[in-house]
Amino acid sequence: MRRMESDNCFVCGTQNPIGLHLDITEGEGWARAVWTVEKPYVGYEGMLHGGHHGFHHG
Repeated sequence: MRRMESDNCFVCGTQNPIGLHLDITEGEGWARAVWTVEKPYVGYEGMLHGGHHGFHHG
């Protein structure tokens, strides 16, 4: 898998102020990341906003 990196990437960029800042681990045919929902992405207290969930699983 070819991976392009950018400091401003929404998913893995470290300099994107509204990004997810994921640290992605890759293997042969797979990729994995752990993400904890932070306040900007919360709909109801402690729950991921439904629009964000739909965006990732659409």
